[in-house]
Amino acid sequence: MIFNTALSMFKSEKYGKVTLDKIAEASDTSVFAIKHNFHDKKELFRLIILLMIEPIEEELSDIYATTMEYSQKLVKAIELINNQLSVIIERNFEDHILSDLASVNQIQEEVEKWVDSVYLRFINLGYNTHDIDKKIQRETILSYIQAAVNIQKNKKFKAESFHFNHQLLHLFLYGLVGIPEIDYQNVDSLQLLEILTEKARREQPSSN
Repeated sequence: MIFNTALSMFKSEKYGKVTLDKIAEASDTSVFAIKHNFHDKKELFRLIILLMIEPIEEELSDIYATTMEYSQKLVKAIELINNQLSVIIERNFEDHILSDLASVNQIQEEVEKWVDSVYLRFINLGYNTHDIDKKIQRETILSYIQAAVNIQKNKKFKAESFHFNHQLLHLFLYGLVGIPEIDYQNVDSLQLLEILTEKARREQPSSN
């Protein structure tokens, strides 16, 4: 009852306007009961965000468990988050909530923590499958993924070319899993294809 009441209130009221007293009154319980079960308002809100993004978590679990190559898994995970996360947030919160700075900041804080935890999960997978060199620190890889994603979200880049963003992300990922160092700044799509094709040829087992 506490959780469902808080869920309804956070969806329709600004974060700063929702208090434990209001939740307690609306759920016919006490502030003590809320703190006993959920510690505080922030923790309750975090759990609500996690509930909202459960559908993405389920798809991420499917991607994680597939037999596709590691770089493909990482690309699919990043693209899934980019494509679905904002849709879910907009679907669950009323428009006036998403125009309130305090509410948006709180949503963003919880969402970013979750997103980083997902990226770290897939980075650890890369270590376990030996697709990522363990000498590269997790924080470094996480920072590069965040940078690539932020560039993709930039409206200027989006308007100019989705292909550019997609290629940039793939260049980063292929570099992460061991493509030899080259001057990526001057590489176009055709050259990239030739580089990857040549790499595939070199790695194919020779037949007698």
